Amino acid sequence: MDVTDGEKTTESITLKRAVGMFRLVIKDEIPEQAKKIKFYYTGGSSTLNVKTGYGCVNSKQTEILDLVKNQQVYEVYTFPHEGDKKLTVSIDILDKNDFTIATTTFSDVPILKNYIRNIAVNCLLAYRAEQATLTSTLFLIQNGQAKTNMNFKSRIYLIIEII
Repeated sequence: MDVTDGEKTTESITLKRAVGMFRLVIKDEIPEQAKKIKFYYTGGSSTLNVKTGYGCVNSKQTEILDLVKNQQVYEVYTFPHEGDKKLTVSIDILDKNDFTIATTTFSDVPILKNYIRNIAVNCLLAYRAEQATLTSTLFLIQNGQAKTNMNFKSRIYLIIEII
């Protein structure tokens, strides 16, 4: 594209979504003492290579969000790397003093550009080790609409620490 300073120009460009989303759906009730949710994740990138359209840094990303009463869905974004690099996502539930009251980690989470990785969990906030069912769904975003691409279920064990 050639643009000359001071001259009018009209260009048509197509924007493409470069991020992938990790969406956590908490299916059980959030206890009153839980105030924040902390996502710490690796395997993605905080930096985009505009030539390739993929992440170009091996980032360690942290997002801390306020837990909102009756809100069960929390989302974080990253620029996926080219290929099949996967995320490791640690999730901590924090109290008003930022002490961890529950924690769990998801390993080998597939993440792709323009897709949503939907993780739904039961018993995330239990105060003992529990067996739970993890449901993971991959959605493709097309024209602003999510289209289901893949579903699978697996058994996980949540190791919860009490402080």
